[in-house]
Amino acid sequence: MRKLKITELNRITPEEFRQVEKLPLVVVLDDV
Repeated sequence: MRKLKITELNRITPEEFRQVEKLPLVVVLDDV
């Protein structure tokens, strides 16, 4: 899984980030 940019980290909450770590697919879909 690619590293998140600082700007991407700023637009999600810590809780969301933990979910993203468990669901890499969510990150892929969010990039589209």
